[in-house]
Amino acid sequence: MSKIDLLSKAIDVVSTSIRDYSFLCFSRIDPNYFTRRGKIGFVNLIAFTLNFVKKSLQLEIDSFFKLINSDVSITKASFFSGEAENIL
Repeated sequence: MSKIDLLSKAIDVVSTSIRDYSFLCFSRIDPNYFTRRGKIGFVNLIAFTLNFVKKSLQLEIDSFFKLINSDVSITKASFFSGEAENIL
């Protein structure tokens, strides 16, 4: 199996895993986390976290929301403080 095939398979496994409700439940520190829909959402938060950040965090956040075709954005302060999590 080639490296590209392995990478593609790994991406499929990760994509399937982060969309699985049981993974969300397993990942919660508190049962109230990620219970509402909001600006980021669990899947997008995991995807952003797995993204390789090369620029400033705010530029990366803005770029990520543009990439997923979202008009919504958050500040890096809300990302770090957990406010982004609370508005889910």
